[in-house]
Amino acid sequence: MKILLIENNPDDVRLVNEMLGLAKIGPHDLVHEAKVTKALVRLKAEKYDVILLDLPTPVGQSLDDVERICSACANAPVIVLTRHEDEEAFIQVMKRGAQDYIRKDTLSPQELSRVLRYSIARKRAIEDPSELLPRSRSPPPAPPAASPPPHPPCLLPLGQPPPPPIS
Repeated sequence: MKILLIENNPDDVRLVNEMLGLAKIGPHDLVHEAKVTKALVRLKAEKYDVILLDLPTPVGQSLDDVERICSACANAPVIVLTRHEDEEAFIQVMKRGAQDYIRKDTLSPQELSRVLRYSIARKRAIEDPSELLPRSRSPPPAPPAASPPPHPPCLLPLGQPPPPPIS
């Protein structure tokens, strides 16, 4: 799995790198950029499986960065890393194109592994809905042609006029 981490805090870069080492995600290649502008250049030249993007304060200025990164890597999910606790900020991040977010203060190898796997799966399903279907199963057999059900006893035989309406 090739991961681009966009983070300007060296301590947070170490934290994410440590969590990735402990997460059960298999082999991975972590590439780091401290600035969004440099990450955008890198995204033009290289493909990534997932992008981890720091969301610094204030959130309002950072939302444009989320949108720019999401636009630049249409095939890879963007997961926002943040220290914010503001649910409205998370909603705005998702509206701008991020697949998910992780709060840095609660980051664990298990959460990181889950968010990475689910975000990649969701992104693939959005791009190709057939990804949602099981691959190994064949389509269910067609139901057998059934004969029409017998008429219920309350129906009149053909050719008889209907009874008068009830008043």
